[in-house]
Amino acid sequence: MKAAVFAPEEGFRVQEVPDPEPAEGEILVRVEACGVCGSDRQVAAGAQAPSGTSFPVIFGHEISGRVASDGANWPEEERVVAFPIMPCGKCRLCQSGQDNLCMSQEVIGYHRPGGYAELVAVPEDRLIPLPDGVPELSAGLLVDALATPFHALRSVACLEAGESVVVIGSGGLGLGALVCAQAIGAQPRALLSRREKVEEVSEMAENAGAERIWSMAGDHRKLVREVRRWSGGGADVVLDTVGTGDSVGLGMGLLRPGGRLCVVGMGEEAGGLPPVSHWVRKGIRVSGSYASRIEDARDLISWVGSGRIEASTLDSLVSEVLPLSEIKAAFAGSGRCGRAVIQPEA
Repeated sequence: MKAAVFAPEEGFRVQEVPDPEPAEGEILVRVEACGVCGSDRQVAAGAQAPSGTSFPVIFGHEISGRVASDGANWPEEERVVAFPIMPCGKCRLCQSGQDNLCMSQEVIGYHRPGGYAELVAVPEDRLIPLPDGVPELSAGLLVDALATPFHALRSVACLEAGESVVVIGSGGLGLGALVCAQAIGAQPRALLSRREKVEEVSEMAENAGAERIWSMAGDHRKLVREVRRWSGGGADVVLDTVGTGDSVGLGMGLLRPGGRLCVVGMGEEAGGLPPVSHWVRKGIRVSGSYASRIEDARDLISWVGSGRIEASTLDSLVSEVLPLSEIKAAFAGSGRCGRAVIQPEA
């Protein structure tokens, strides 16, 4: 099969590699589409890969496809997505319902070959069937670009219908967060983008559920005043998909007393945080949220299937579709709004 193989010293090379041979308990999946996640971009740009990653490797963990061969429970051609996180299932975190934090977890696309390929072998218990109405092109985004902010908003920040929410960052996670916030019933919803010209992201952000969009490029003090006025004294929840000291500090300033800041971005940049007294006196709760659980992805898929999240909204998060042979173009540049998607050539 053809696959995009990555090594730090060589970059991406699209080449012929042996077809994967599924082990016991695994199913062979023919890849229809695979989203390009920000974590892949970071590693390709030189950031530290997850511990245990061995190069060269086939990246790609937002995989949708079709079962390529009959299995005991998976008929050939069944439409599926692959949930990429494989926890150990035995540790204290796994046993307490926090398997997304398992320190022994493996991830498809890092610890084993991923979806920038024509075929991928996936453990059966990581496969989720797609109901009618869930588009294959964007279905893979549900297991990360949406599942990550969904877990953060619902399970960590405990966002409820009728609460106001501000999302920091207009990449795939930020737009996915808006979709999830709208589906949960948050009201009103705003987006802060690092772009100077918000019109570059406005159409995609509005399709995702943003009712107001601001640029973070100007005076943060003025921005905080405007957002607090708009939200009636501060947002109930701020979700930070950027994850720098500056963005965390900004997020704290946007909250009402008793508000919740949840950070999913994992930037390496340092920045200035407000004095501890600022957020202690206001009773602000600050938390980090990492990845998601397979139950989050199952719920999201169900919500798309039932129409709670419109399929057209999911498709609108895709900024570009590129063939496997052009994968280098998907990793060129930075600051994209939305998700690029790789499709193996027919």
